[in-house]
Amino acid sequence: MLDENTKDYIEDRASRCAIEGIVESLINILGAKMTAYLSGANCTDILNLWLLGVEKPTKLEELRLRYAYRAAAVINVEYGSEMAVTIFRGMNGMLDDRAPAFWLRHHGKEEDFKLVVSAALNVMDL
Repeated sequence: MLDENTKDYIEDRASRCAIEGIVESLINILGAKMTAYLSGANCTDILNLWLLGVEKPTKLEELRLRYAYRAAAVINVEYGSEMAVTIFRGMNGMLDDRAPAFWLRHHGKEEDFKLVVSAALNVMDL
């Protein structure tokens, strides 16, 4: 179970960190393909442009990335990146039996993205 300081750190970083840092962290945890997929991008090439600051993700893409980071980071801290990848690919009952990566890609409201974080925290409670 994550302590409150770690949860606060992840939340603060998700809110305040430059998007380049969020993208880099997601690539390290989930890999480039999944990071591009869940953001809504069509290919991984855009990630390099985001990392270099040449281009910026759209507001919607950025929201997806920040919420994905919140969820992936809590799983990664407790269980590691392999488990984070598995969870982001697997069905989740809290998300209508959809994978978190799919859910992020195919939804467009912040309330929907918050469900991915709740689902990740629910995994932590098992």
